Amino acid sequence: AARRKLQAQPSLASLSRQTIAEAMADMLRDYVMQGRHATAKYFQLATPSFMRLHGEAELIETATADPKRGRYAPPIVAILNAHATDLRAGHLGQAGLSPKTINNTLIAVQRLFNWAHAQGRCPAVAWSGLKKLPTRRGTPQVRSLTTIRSTLTRIAKSDPDLVPWLALNYLCCLRPSEVITLVHRRGEFLPVRGPSGRIIKSDGLFRLKSHKGLWRGEQYERLVILSDEALAWLAIARPVWSRLDSYSAAAIAAGLTGGPSVLRDSASSHLRSAGVALADVEACLGHVAPGEWRSYAAIPWHSLRKSMARITLRSGPLNAGSVGKVLSGIEMRSPRRPQRSLKK
Repeated sequence: AARRKLQAQPSLASLSRQTIAEAMADMLRDYVMQGRHATAKYFQLATPSFMRLHGEAELIETATADPKRGRYAPPIVAILNAHATDLRAGHLGQAGLSPKTINNTLIAVQRLFNWAHAQGRCPAVAWSGLKKLPTRRGTPQVRSLTTIRSTLTRIAKSDPDLVPWLALNYLCCLRPSEVITLVHRRGEFLPVRGPSGRIIKSDGLFRLKSHKGLWRGEQYERLVILSDEALAWLAIARPVWSRLDSYSAAAIAAGLTGGPSVLRDSASSHLRSAGVALADVEACLGHVAPGEWRSYAAIPWHSLRKSMARITLRSGPLNAGSVGKVLSGIEMRSPRRPQRSLKK
């Protein structure tokens, strides 16, 4: 493997003339060789407009300051700041993008130059002048448990396919994008062990194959904690949606004001109200500070799973069994009913 990597390196002569686009292609190949396909895809999706405009610029030239010519910061800093302004104003042939989306582009290009420096391809870039756009998530939208139950009960009558997804969104404290990964089983089940090492639940955890942090190049695992109630909902959840915008749009159209993200906010608030420690809630949410992720074996999953079980949606007719019967009844009454197509 070391020999293959050595052979893949360009000559020193070619490095001096390498363009930004060529460096990006090399970095993507490097990530793919490491098996980091999700990270490579993140860079591809985050940088098309930048590469279209600036990909042919020379890497070293754009990374090098030149005080003698009055250039005290590397040109790439000013280029990125101007690019962010154009993206925000919609000057590049597309509607003005959100600050979060634009920042993803800035981060991706920044990491490309950092990677190139680590490979000895260009000088280190001082990024102090790079101005990322301010973002504000806003106040978390918390719904009472009574409101959530009544909303899901109402949705069960109009779109029973959607209810298991929303239930998992709440019971597992998931981001909406993580619900898609879970329902499509993109990952693997892991056992939960007790203090003695004995397996308590063979499928009490699910390791997501891809998640928000992994796309950004952050190397930590996202393990979803599955209570018995969540497992019951997962068993009947059908892979109807495959895109975040389609799933979110379906939830809003069905009457969930604010979209499925409010269920994650509500679940974390309800866990705190139930007496769960803040650190445990953060672990359930998958919040990880850089460099602080512990190994799978070192985390007390058994106690965390008990904490997750403190939130429940069980109330009268609203449970996985009743919704499962509705879904089965729809199929039994209409055996030729076409399967709802996946939202690409």
